[in-house]
Amino acid sequence: MDRFYYGDRARPYHVVRELAERLSQAAGPGEAPRLLCDAVVAGLRMPGAEVRIDTRGGSRVLAAAGAPGPGGTGFPLVYEGGIAGSLDVTPRPGYRVPDRQDQDVLRFLADQMAPAIASLRLYEDLRAAREQMVVAREDARRRLRRNLHDDLGPALSGVRLHVDTARYAVPDGSAAATPLATASEGIGQATSELRRIADGLTPAALDRLGLGEALRELADRLAGRLRVGVEFTPDPLPPLPAAVEVAVYLIGGEALNNVVRHSGADAATVTVRVVPDRVIVEVSDDGQGLPEHRTRGGVGLRSMEERAAELGGQFRIANGPGGGAVLHASFPPVAGPFPDGTDSG
Repeated sequence: MDRFYYGDRARPYHVVRELAERLSQAAGPGEAPRLLCDAVVAGLRMPGAEVRIDTRGGSRVLAAAGAPGPGGTGFPLVYEGGIAGSLDVTPRPGYRVPDRQDQDVLRFLADQMAPAIASLRLYEDLRAAREQMVVAREDARRRLRRNLHDDLGPALSGVRLHVDTARYAVPDGSAAATPLATASEGIGQATSELRRIADGLTPAALDRLGLGEALRELADRLAGRLRVGVEFTPDPLPPLPAAVEVAVYLIGGEALNNVVRHSGADAATVTVRVVPDRVIVEVSDDGQGLPEHRTRGGVGLRSMEERAAELGGQFRIANGPGGGAVLHASFPPVAGPFPDGTDSG
């Protein structure tokens, strides 16, 4: 009866040994929070558990199991004198807090797993710092592009207009005519180079149209070679950090180019969904699908995967259930300013 109601509570070393064995067989250290929650819920028959860590970006839940509820009891994960996070456990029915025996076992489990969770906190801090660097980079590129396009470009055009006015005001054979024409031509070349540099900083369509309309324009450009449907949830899309907008636009564009070049498809659909904790991009087609023994992706697939990874996101591509291929990329919330000046975190 004790095992039925309390699991292996009376054998804490057995619980830890099984947890260590599962951790040694896990795909990576990132599985530690999930395995710890499973040990609490399945091994000790507790109603719910979650592992929470404190990162530079704030508190973050790494894993949960069972039915975690409000009023859970937190057991600190202490490593080298510092608190890396906590194991939050929902008490058994009829209890406001776990009883003394439960607390002893849960503290023991928390102490044993604290080093693994602490290493994950360092990883999360590094990941958050990388995400913030990507966001800051794209925001800086967008501001620079706007300054070049909206300020310096018109200024150069104005200078060229004055030079041309002076050129037409002097006789063709005068000493000033040739230098003025050369200066006007040089300013024109500088303006063209400025536009090229500005367009290389961020996709021009994003600044001109916004993400939603830029994707629709991209789909329209493929008309005649591919029928492309574009779906947004919600529609219109809300403002997103510059780094996320660039990633969604470039991944969607590269995916459609791959469909045109390699799939033999007649139609494709680009879907973008913004939910409270994710931005999800899917591109599906009705083509021939992926080769059965594909061992590695090409340059396009690798670039899309790297772009998702630098934002802490996920990327995968597989054959669809009804034929064709389905590309899926998703990004977590990214700390940083939205285009309207509010904060995404």
